[in-house]
Amino acid sequence: MIVALSIGGLAAQNVKTIHSFNGADGEFPQTMVLTQGRDGRLYGTAEGNFGNDLGTIFKERAGGAVVVVHKFDGSDGTAPQSGLTLARDGNFYSSAIMGGTFNQGTLFRLTSAGVLTVLHHFTGGADGGFPIAPPVEASDGNLYGTTSNFGGANTTLYKLTASGTFSTLDTFDQTVGYNPFDPLIQGADGKLYLTMQLGAAFGCGSIVKMTLDGKIEATYSFDCGDGGGAPIGPLLQASDGNFYGTTEGGGKDQLGTIFRITADWTFTTLYSFKKINNDGLNPACGLTQGTDGNLYGTTSGGGTASSGTIFQISLDGVYKQLYSFPSNHPAFPTAAPTQHTNGTFFGPTVSGGANGLGSIYTLNMRLGPFITFVRAQGKVGTKAQILGQGFTGATSVTFNGIPAISFNVARDTYMTAVVPAGATTGPVVVATPTGTLTSNVSFRVSK
Repeated sequence: MIVALSIGGLAAQNVKTIHSFNGADGEFPQTMVLTQGRDGRLYGTAEGNFGNDLGTIFKERAGGAVVVVHKFDGSDGTAPQSGLTLARDGNFYSSAIMGGTFNQGTLFRLTSAGVLTVLHHFTGGADGGFPIAPPVEASDGNLYGTTSNFGGANTTLYKLTASGTFSTLDTFDQTVGYNPFDPLIQGADGKLYLTMQLGAAFGCGSIVKMTLDGKIEATYSFDCGDGGGAPIGPLLQASDGNFYGTTEGGGKDQLGTIFRITADWTFTTLYSFKKINNDGLNPACGLTQGTDGNLYGTTSGGGTASSGTIFQISLDGVYKQLYSFPSNHPAFPTAAPTQHTNGTFFGPTVSGGANGLGSIYTLNMRLGPFITFVRAQGKVGTKAQILGQGFTGATSVTFNGIPAISFNVARDTYMTAVVPAGATTGPVVVATPTGTLTSNVSFRVSK
């Protein structure tokens, strides 16, 4: 069932299917987290069926309709799985797991006009192969990403410079971990953080902290017991400065966990999924922090119909199941929902929908509109890139209370503002004709 999107009229915690994939527009969106573009649309990838559909990149239009932006043919990659990264140059970057010259996957760039360019064909040798997750843009302007060890290829950390130079920074052995499924993140401390699905001290996966040149500074090994195992999902650094994530396995009943790890590496299991009626199981997703301060995620199984769930958990561990996907369209969501700057959450399901090929749903928690950033960090004098809506006619931008030196509204959904002298780390506020919009995260003013 395709339901037209109504941003303001949904009941609290209401979930609606707004698009069902039909094959022509893609199928089976996997661990893909939707990404908001400068045009206000949500962009994503669908893996395809490895037959006549080798994967697609799509964007969501008003009303929930999906438009195919690019269709893969094998030479440019096969099976893009984990979504896209919007970089400060206005382009999207990501990877395809297979395909390319050596059938070991590709790293590519997609312009706003939908032109795709392959930047690197993985060989399966020293550069690794089968890259599952898109790269992340770090504070130095370079892109960092990982490859898995599917098919015997190395698990690696790579860098792509702004000028397009590709290099391998590190090759991980199994004592550190292997099979990273989701993107790196850069913490407020400037370090890179990564989850590994397998390997490390107990064979159950790990969290790895690294410098931008690939030097490993710390690791945490999951034990497959109460602390969880197989962390399939990226870390999230929340507003309290701590890191949060999920494990697909482990926990008291071996059904997965939600965890927190502090900057000094203190680990806490916040919730273990349980063998009780209707609880979710196997969260293969990671988490999103909403503008209400709570964390949101999904489980790939469990719930009233064993088709997966959507849940909410507070930073101190108060858990609430929000929704169970129905049995008539088994969904199996394997990604955390994205909160659009209109306040509504959007997420994919790997199957389900009217055609059983996957869907996009909305979760409305009645949260108001806000702004966010392409990159939430910059020096005084640099341009912060701001995403949102209703920017036309904006009258001011402030950085933690200090007015911007200047700002420019490029379109109703995208603007830039110059970080002013005297600005400190904190929220950014844009004054528009219809009211003020506050950022969902603090903008970090760097030296």
